[in-house]
Amino acid sequence: MQSALDITEKQIELLKTLELSEMCQTISSILTSEFKPKAVGVLLWDQDFESFSEEYRFSFGHHSDVMTEFMTSFASVEIDWDFGPTNAVVMKNPTKAEPLSEALNSLLCYKIEKSGNRVGMVLVAGDAGLTAKDLADSLNLYPLHHALSNGYEVAELRREANRVRVQYELLETDYQEEKRLNSTTGKQHSSFKVEQHDKERLVYEISNAVRSSLDIQDVLHTAVIKIGEAFHLSRCLVIWPMPDSHEYTVYEYSDEAITPGKQLFFSDDGHAFVRVAHSKSAPHNFSAEQDTFNKDFLSQFGFLSGMLVPLIYHDRNIGSLFLQDCTTDREWSIDNTALIGSLADLITVAIEHANLHEEKKQQAVTDGLTGIANRRHFNESFTKEFERAKRYGNCLSLAVFDLDFLKKINDTYGHNVGDEAIKAIGRVLSNSCRAVDVAARFGGEEFCLLLPDTDEEDALNLAERVRNLIYETHIEGPGNISASVGVATYPQHANEQDELFEAADQALYAAKHSGRNKVCAASHAAH
Repeated sequence: MQSALDITEKQIELLKTLELSEMCQTISSILTSEFKPKAVGVLLWDQDFESFSEEYRFSFGHHSDVMTEFMTSFASVEIDWDFGPTNAVVMKNPTKAEPLSEALNSLLCYKIEKSGNRVGMVLVAGDAGLTAKDLADSLNLYPLHHALSNGYEVAELRREANRVRVQYELLETDYQEEKRLNSTTGKQHSSFKVEQHDKERLVYEISNAVRSSLDIQDVLHTAVIKIGEAFHLSRCLVIWPMPDSHEYTVYEYSDEAITPGKQLFFSDDGHAFVRVAHSKSAPHNFSAEQDTFNKDFLSQFGFLSGMLVPLIYHDRNIGSLFLQDCTTDREWSIDNTALIGSLADLITVAIEHANLHEEKKQQAVTDGLTGIANRRHFNESFTKEFERAKRYGNCLSLAVFDLDFLKKINDTYGHNVGDEAIKAIGRVLSNSCRAVDVAARFGGEEFCLLLPDTDEEDALNLAERVRNLIYETHIEGPGNISASVGVATYPQHANEQDELFEAADQALYAAKHSGRNKVCAASHAAH
């Protein structure tokens, strides 16, 4: 049986890993430590082809070769088994599949889904005693749907970037060879071939930026410059709405003779423009269409022709590419429009790639239930802040909160109600602390609030205020909830980091044993 700490570490390992093979290896190690299976297989679902991917199949264990062979047959079978609420089922020989080998005579299948869409399958060959419930109880503890779906997207983005890179390198080789031959014969390159090569170089350079960097600022800054220069534009802009917010960032290239225009987007008319742009699903040519957007706002840019290209990812608009020419009322050729569409796709890849990376980073330091920092992030912050307090001779206070009577709430009203109580404390802590403070769920019903540059008196006042806010929180069923709190301060109560945590924990223990729903300081707990 894995400990809560082991499970947390594996959850973090899954969410911080970008490589699919490493994720699947982690899944295999989870199952191996608990069930010692003969073989483990992981298949990923390709949403575009509505079939299991041929590229991403992984097998582990002593009989991994047999599992690999079986997965090839399994992937071609239409699955209509009843997985039930556990998402796991004992496998029989599926129709049209090869008979199960002796090594896989006890085979279970676990279905992974995200938002109702299939992500993949985990196949486990174990002993006869391994049940579907055992498998589900183990794997349901882990965010496999998030990890594998994000890992699949990253793998596909990298594969596409590599394809473009290889294509460009072949074109570059051909171009250089033609250039060498023409130089020996005195021939001139045709303007068409020069232009075509420049376009391919543009695609390659932006694709390479996408492939080599997770810094979205660098990628978008490079993209607007390259596109602006290649198409001889007056301005090239990318408008990027920030994920999960109403704010947005604008990246701009502008010709030296043209006044930059990005600040115009941060006005009331600019906000209105961005809202309309964000609703678009197809390119908009401003030379031909002037009825959708505010003409007075657009006139401030002074362009004669312009094109707005939405950045679409999985039928979702995640930004806009805005091209402007202030000197010519140009006609956008079919070839140029197609090329701009390809470049928009690359920018979309860059944004989504960066979003996935940020999401993984956030998931690795955030508690899934409450949305505040998790134990790992708290430990890292605690070490950093304690070292800083020691170096500069500052105070550092720690408040440890424990939800009272959680077991009674769970036993009487169910674990869902207990989870609501835990989430409520997370919200109170998040809303009550300063930007420099760290509110974290340490584990179970225990929370920590790290308070840099805070002495004992101020820490006790804050802890008491938070305790009162928790006590005023009403949960359907148990009613008002409460928490006990222990507070300790460096250097008053401890000289080392571990001692400070122990002092706060002992103060919490004293608060619980003196009636609960109280705040106790380490100085009082010692007596």
